[in-house]
Amino acid sequence: MGMRQGPNRWNLSLNWRVLALLLVARAAAAQSVSFYTSPDHNSFVSVSVATATPLSLQSTVTGLPANQGGFVLGGGAFQYSGAGSFGAFDLGTGKNTTVVSDPSLSGVHAASDSGGTAVWYFSTSQRKVFINAYDAAWSRLWSKDVTNPGPTFLGVPTLAQGSVFYGSGNNALSASYATGQANWSAALPALTFDTLTVSSGVVLASTQQGLYALSASSGDVLWSPPAQPPLDVSDFARLVVANGRYACRTAMDGSVSLLDLSSGAVLWTAAPAGPPLDTRHPPMLGDAGILVPQVGGLKLLDYSGKTVWMSPYAFLARKLSVPADLMLGNVVLEAGADGLYAVSLADGTILWKSLTSAEVNGLQYSGGRVYAGFRDNTLQVYTLAP
Repeated sequence: MGMRQGPNRWNLSLNWRVLALLLVARAAAAQSVSFYTSPDHNSFVSVSVATATPLSLQSTVTGLPANQGGFVLGGGAFQYSGAGSFGAFDLGTGKNTTVVSDPSLSGVHAASDSGGTAVWYFSTSQRKVFINAYDAAWSRLWSKDVTNPGPTFLGVPTLAQGSVFYGSGNNALSASYATGQANWSAALPALTFDTLTVSSGVVLASTQQGLYALSASSGDVLWSPPAQPPLDVSDFARLVVANGRYACRTAMDGSVSLLDLSSGAVLWTAAPAGPPLDTRHPPMLGDAGILVPQVGGLKLLDYSGKTVWMSPYAFLARKLSVPADLMLGNVVLEAGADGLYAVSLADGTILWKSLTSAEVNGLQYSGGRVYAGFRDNTLQVYTLAP
């Protein structure tokens, strides 16, 4: 997936063919990241759910356009990305809108909230990276060239507070979602990596020097890591999530750290234990604790850093093309190669499973419903039992 390549491999002007291939793989991995950082698609949803039985299947939508990059929900539409394309299928009317279609595009991905959608893509013909913003009717509001001439990592854009946040090179940036006009640009002392996380007015940027916190309104540095030698790319604290009070980060050595979001103080670091981390998607912060995805399993830590339970699961033995999970109150829904699984956060037992003939490639919650997307281009809509 290109995660361990040195920074020189990400030079857009010299290695664009390599970058194009790597960005396709990065887009699938980044889907989960945007899911956790989007304010409308939280990793933890505080709802009361009857977990002893499967969710009630309300409807199944078939014949959706092919999608390889998972999906997001916005404005009542299933938004999908494929090879050189991005579009939306209205769940109410059945109308399909092709928003972007160009064979030269790769790594097409989107982040959405109630106000619209920002689409990120790499153009192999122009050797440039763009962010396009669209309103709810899919009229393009603006297009921005966010190509960095030097080494760069790019995560998907994050939408919050009426702005779009993104990283490029050594910079973290914010622009107005409505106009594309720059709000601020913060030059950091090291390469930024992956999607910016926004929580309670704080922007978290993982860099080659460590984790930085910026003001979402001004870009001013709120706190920064202690001085240290530059980290190797493989040692980045890649995936960072926050819940308004805490920030949680993982490292490639398998450790998990909890930080105070307001000060940046490291409250604790849990040493590696059990299988390696599944580094394609971040931990989840919920009332029950911190759920840490592992290769072939899950681990729950309490807020003191102690392991509550750790368990392997056969349905996680094979890595999915797009990992997907959703924490709903006292249960976590996990995507499997053969269907949907519900795992108790109390002790890690499997409460129920809903087997299907296709791999799950997206899970989201909206308006009292759970939406599950599948690799056979179908979408199932579930209602939550009180």
